[in-house]
Amino acid sequence: MKTLAFIPARAGSVGIKNKNLALLGDRPLYQWALEAALNTQGIDHTVLSTDIQGLDLSHLSRENSFEVHKRPRHLRDGLSYRISSVVKNYLKNAEEEYDLVALFQPTSPFVRPEHVEGLLRGMKENRVYNSAQTICRIPHNYHYQNQREIKGESVDFCFGTWDGRASRKQDKPTVYKFGNMVVIKTGCLSIRQDMFPLPSFGLEVNWKHAIDIDTQEDLDIANLLYGTELV
Repeated sequence: MKTLAFIPARAGSVGIKNKNLALLGDRPLYQWALEAALNTQGIDHTVLSTDIQGLDLSHLSRENSFEVHKRPRHLRDGLSYRISSVVKNYLKNAEEEYDLVALFQPTSPFVRPEHVEGLLRGMKENRVYNSAQTICRIPHNYHYQNQREIKGESVDFCFGTWDGRASRKQDKPTVYKFGNMVVIKTGCLSIRQDMFPLPSFGLEVNWKHAIDIDTQEDLDIANLLYGTELV
């Protein structure tokens, strides 16, 4: 199954100014995504989709080669379209056809090649899956049954009145959040507007590798982890 690595790295952002250019350790976030893609076995071609002006890529290794997709103007604001539209825009004019698209997000810098290879293996071994994604187990204190909201002037549970049931973490159902990577069949991009068409294969990763950089605090935490044995 021929696989495209697609890296969305637009210029603008909301939480952090020029987020994809923000430094994590000694290199910008977009470079973390590029290096992960280029080091993953089973990727046939890598594309960096961006509207960042004057982006200098000359220092990056081209051993496996990658292509720069210049985004059209209507796919730059980050609000009026879905990421699937950006992928389809590239595929519409691509010289090659691909069976799978692996989405490497610069905001998920700690994805490892073996994570992606595990997703690709799962989809190739069982062709029934239309997508594959890494997932991360939600700890007890963040479990949805523990979530609260302010109702009027009082704090209350979001999902019904607490009655003592499932009060121990062992009694709660195991739930997950999205990890750091999704792979999708290209044929499903023309059918569904989301990136997680069912059935979807899941591969569990730990919370450190599932860090998503959305705010400056997230970036600060990632920089604290950078260079340690934890990631």
